Amino acid sequence: MSEAAPPVSPPPNSGALQLGDTLADGRYVITRKLGEGGMGVVYLAEQKAVERSVVVKLIHRHLISDPEVVGRFQREMHVTAQIEHPNTVRVYDCGEER
Repeated sequence: MSEAAPPVSPPPNSGALQLGDTLADGRYVITRKLGEGGMGVVYLAEQKAVERSVVVKLIHRHLISDPEVVGRFQREMHVTAQIEHPNTVRVYDCGEER
């Protein structure tokens, strides 16, 4: 499985991310949508600096104003980042896109 990357929201005033869209000051380039759930959308992307495929998980735009949901999303990233096992993803980065 690909590695995990930052949980961020799509740029303001935009819909779903498209092929070639970038995140985190251009560090990640979206290559395709992998799936969608109740909390967010998961994309395959390329981490440009190291030419590595990563997974980017984004919280749904309509949920970013709910502190409880955002807190749950952040706790998920922190807990996941503590786990190191061959059958789990690695968290390399997390942040917020405005």
